[in-house]
Amino acid sequence: GRGAALDHYVGLVQALGEAGRLDLALQVLEDMPALGVAPSTRLYDALIAACLRNHDPGRAHALLWDMTGRGIAPSTYTYGMLIASCSHPALNAGQRGAGLAACLRLLAQMTEDGLPPTTRTYNAALDVCAKAGRRPSDVFTMYEEMQRAGVAGDVATLGVLVRHCANHRMLTAARRVVEDMGRRGVRPNAGVFEQLARVYVGCRQ
Repeated sequence: GRGAALDHYVGLVQALGEAGRLDLALQVLEDMPALGVAPSTRLYDALIAACLRNHDPGRAHALLWDMTGRGIAPSTYTYGMLIASCSHPALNAGQRGAGLAACLRLLAQMTEDGLPPTTRTYNAALDVCAKAGRRPSDVFTMYEEMQRAGVAGDVATLGVLVRHCANHRMLTAARRVVEDMGRRGVRPNAGVFEQLARVYVGCRQ
């Protein structure tokens, strides 16, 4: 049936991506209509993952517009992969902050598509802000947006924020975020304590 055929092509794309044959993975998409099988969200997700595995985030992002142009709806997983890729050097080579701008566009498009960003989505966006933002404060601006959206943070959120504070020697900010998330029931794990220690060492406390 159609489902089994689609599973076959999704598996083929995944295997070609893992083998480093991105050219052939993309050719599968071109060949499918002639074979009577319509692409799906799962197929595009596999293609996007293959592009990211092979360090081609630009093509991965282009696939989003290709799929929506064909009337195929992206999933939360689709957007999550693309948002996480916005810190890739290839997307930030031309201009500092280009990846962050792409991240913000994706978050807006995701919401417009009726897919509210999740904790995992925001954690990816926070990581992009930390790696590809123009200013250290971009991370906290994103965290404030996360709170306004009513999305609860988790220990991974705390880890991204404290690591960012360690990288920029922001002791007061680190203390504040640990206290704030503690009030929300999020407790530091060993990795967070390690980053917190880095903040103190960096600030010579």
